[in-house]
Amino acid sequence: MRTIIQVTHAEHTQAIEDYIEKKLKTLERLIDPKDSSVTARVEVGMDSKKHKKGDMFFAEVNLHTRERNYRSVTHADDLYAAIDLMKDEIDREVRSFRGKRRDVAKRSARTIKREVRGS
Repeated sequence: MRTIIQVTHAEHTQAIEDYIEKKLKTLERLIDPKDSSVTARVEVGMDSKKHKKGDMFFAEVNLHTRERNYRSVTHADDLYAAIDLMKDEIDREVRSFRGKRRDVAKRSARTIKREVRGS
């Protein structure tokens, strides 16, 4: 999986990059290993400075696969917390899509089996 990382209104450090790579590594086992076109575009940083109290950080990911595009945007008081929330949300989306695809296959297999036995 190719990962493109952009940091907005914050310092781009190797620690942030390594943390994002580590979090997105778990998605690789959920995505088809034969799909070489998988790209994750990640943008993290601080929201505008218009908040009255404290800093608000955001993490956004656009995951492009051959089958579908996934997107997640999260906000938190801490940059690493926003990245954790983003990872959890995108993981939930990928798992949900895989489950739906599996259920459709099972349902169609049941229908075919009923038709074969009924004939």
